[in-house]
Amino acid sequence: MLQLQLWGIEPHIIHELMTAPLLRGIDLVSPPISTDYLRMAHRRSCEGLLRYLIKEGGYPEALLPRWVEQGEDLSETKRLLREALRGVAQGYGSPTEVMVKRPFSSSGRGVLPFPRCYSEKHLEVLAGSCLRLGAVSIEPLWQVIENWALEYVRDGEGRVSFVAFSLFETIASGRAYAGNILQSQETLRARLIQHIGSEALTQLIALQETYLSEALVASQYEGYIGIDLFLYEEEGQIKLHPAVEINLRTTMGLLAHLAYERYLTPPEEGRFLIEYLPTAQPQPPMSLTFPLTEASPTTLFQARITKA
Repeated sequence: MLQLQLWGIEPHIIHELMTAPLLRGIDLVSPPISTDYLRMAHRRSCEGLLRYLIKEGGYPEALLPRWVEQGEDLSETKRLLREALRGVAQGYGSPTEVMVKRPFSSSGRGVLPFPRCYSEKHLEVLAGSCLRLGAVSIEPLWQVIENWALEYVRDGEGRVSFVAFSLFETIASGRAYAGNILQSQETLRARLIQHIGSEALTQLIALQETYLSEALVASQYEGYIGIDLFLYEEEGQIKLHPAVEINLRTTMGLLAHLAYERYLTPPEEGRFLIEYLPTAQPQPPMSLTFPLTEASPTTLFQARITKA
């Protein structure tokens, strides 16, 4: 028997895994996905957090995404998308593109730029995605400087507490996860404070803890929660997007934090990443490598910590 532990929740992924010929004959147990879990795993839950932070923390309303629910048919869905695309804040973010996101979060999957001056073919493809997934969100495409996350944990009594800062990298397109920067928590905190100030950071953590505690009050979820943020440049100033995505799982940022605590000592620095290795390969100097599973004598996936 194998218990599925998904990195991101999407119904079609669960279906594909449960029916995959490669896994035929194996008793697969799908993860317990409650209504509360799905609600918080959906990107729209982060919109609720963002609205709360705009109200209580004074962040700009231009950060809010515009959600488009599927229409009765392709034509109606295209009409709804046209209205939403016209409504995305002008004068904010990229002048040529906006960002379109799928409903469920998963380390940069389902996040893609979409031209402001789009063709009918562009719109038809987007409408097809909306019909297939039920909804998409559209927001300005910001000039991201650094990607961050704040890691929390929810205990068995429903208390949400801050755990760690996470600074991560993305691939050249600026969306999919590429690895974590390993630094001490003191160094990471000082780095973020340098851009937004100590008071703003303390307020943000307190507001996020309050929101998560209230939003999950009826949930049985117990475990880690990651909230992605980013620093972006707008009109020559560095600003903070305080809530890009909520992840109810043991995130890469949390794993990177635990790896630093176990393998490195301040002021050591490094990089944490997950690699796919179909065959055994020699590792570079100053590299700590460990398999993510002991289920097979052949290690296909491994985590690597490279010291700076």
